[in-house]
Amino acid sequence: YQATLTSGVTAKTGGLYRNFIAQVEKSIADYKKLGYNPIVKGMYWMQGESDRGEPSEYMKAFKCFASDVRADLTKICGQDCSTMPIIIGEISRSFASCSTSSMNSNANFIAMQNTIPQNVPNTYIVKSSGFDQNKYIDGVETKVGSDQYHWNYRDHLKIGNMVGECILENVLAFD
Repeated sequence: YQATLTSGVTAKTGGLYRNFIAQVEKSIADYKKLGYNPIVKGMYWMQGESDRGEPSEYMKAFKCFASDVRADLTKICGQDCSTMPIIIGEISRSFASCSTSSMNSNANFIAMQNTIPQNVPNTYIVKSSGFDQNKYIDGVETKVGSDQYHWNYRDHLKIGNMVGECILENVLAFD
């Protein structure tokens, strides 16, 4: 899918995807050796922070990603994953900083994330952007996450519950 992206963005793609596919392939093979027949029901995708300055490029890449991962999982699993649900977590509105410019950049990216379901079939959004990683406390920017880039464990648990609710409502409800 790199050909879809404009110059400069392609350096960010490829390696992590190949590692992910290789790990899934290994895990499926391991389960089959143990006598199981694993069935892929969907996936949760929480990524985008490093792409927040390029929302239109991210949309192009995500469309290709969704198509590629569904096709690759179909080959690996031997089941039709062409319409596999993909649940997407929003980035934090205060990722990296709660400065006005950072929050505006994050807001633009989050707005784009919320258009993915209209552009990529069978995708769902988890509204995790409201969990801050940074806040102004007494006029001083302060990290409230585990660091300025990651949520604290309490927020992770809340987001995990939101993901579970999305799975129950949009994935398992049709079984």
